[in-house]
Amino acid sequence: MQTHEIVSWIRKSLQADDYIDFRVELEGKNSATEGYTSDMVYAKITLAGADRKHKQLNLAIKFGKKTLRQLPMIKEVYMKEIYFYDKVMKVLEDFQNEKGIAEKFFGVPYCYKTYVDDKIEIIILENLSKRGYELHRRDLTMNLQHYKIVFKNLAKFHALSLALRNKNEELFNEIAKHFPINDNILTSCKELFDKKIAFAIENLRESHRDDLADKLEKLLAPGITNKIRETVHASVDPVVIAHFDGHCNNFMFKYEKADKETPIEVAILDWQAVKIHSPAIDLSYFFYSVGSKKELSEQKYLLKFYHDQCSSFLTKLGCNADDVFPFSTLMDHWKKYSFYGFIYACCYMDFNYFDDDDAPNLDDLADGNNIADVLSKTISIKNLDLYRKRLIAIVEHYFDDRFE
Repeated sequence: MQTHEIVSWIRKSLQADDYIDFRVELEGKNSATEGYTSDMVYAKITLAGADRKHKQLNLAIKFGKKTLRQLPMIKEVYMKEIYFYDKVMKVLEDFQNEKGIAEKFFGVPYCYKTYVDDKIEIIILENLSKRGYELHRRDLTMNLQHYKIVFKNLAKFHALSLALRNKNEELFNEIAKHFPINDNILTSCKELFDKKIAFAIENLRESHRDDLADKLEKLLAPGITNKIRETVHASVDPVVIAHFDGHCNNFMFKYEKADKETPIEVAILDWQAVKIHSPAIDLSYFFYSVGSKKELSEQKYLLKFYHDQCSSFLTKLGCNADDVFPFSTLMDHWKKYSFYGFIYACCYMDFNYFDDDDAPNLDDLADGNNIADVLSKTISIKNLDLYRKRLIAIVEHYFDDRFE
């Protein structure tokens, strides 16, 4: 998209004609590894209303790739994210206000405006980097403090779903209708998953871990997409609004000064994959995607920490936590549904170790290319030993966890 087009859409979205003064200064865009199905442009907006007082907005303008909009599955995820910001976050904020919550969940970028017409979908968000938030390096594992702040925020987010469903099931069900499970997307990714898991198994064998490779092959004997489909279509109770895409680049952290070991805030990004399912989907996706063997060994502690945070927030929302979501239910969900996060981590761990220049380009889909060919193209892994070490750690943990 050309600069003048971007500026034009910003002016339309923020209704520039309502201001006496309205200026747009573009400040760059996201890198190839910070977003795949959407583009992001950063801008500084200076405006003044009738009072002639000027104020400045630092914005991240997210819009669908023009080359991908004609693909039905891509258009669907754009509209899903817009609904999340326009409707879901408003419902959750009102619900917290109604319950008099002092320390609310608002662990997402503030959304100023969304705009949709027959040519484009735009979400205008706060530019969190201007407030000190930053992405964690995807080639480095996260420590326990990062896990805890993410699990604490997921606990609040999930508790809101559980409480809303408990107090106003009709409203929860109305929201849930907008987040269906689309088998077309999964079907279109079958070849991609097959290629990715074959690559992971190959690397396990080359690391002399035939035992783990054999276990993974046996687990996936029915077919990887069949196993994923079985998980996402499972009859789950209770359910929550789940993010469903908990990889490293979908979290931004704020730190106290230069201390990058102890985050003080986190924001969850990219709500295009939202579905209604178990909290274990979000927990397992993040758990397996970002840690090393050391952090994975803290699973029991982290799940208990998450549940304590969830129960505390449920109580503040006026629910009996033991009735709504007991710890035994969380553990049952983990056993049944953590496969989802585990298998996605196996398939996409290599994405943490390529250069920006090697990033897959989803624009190629618009030329009729297969998604598997685009996303599984041969890439140069910068640190094969580290990739294999992390892969071994998550596969080893998953199968050990099955038999504890």
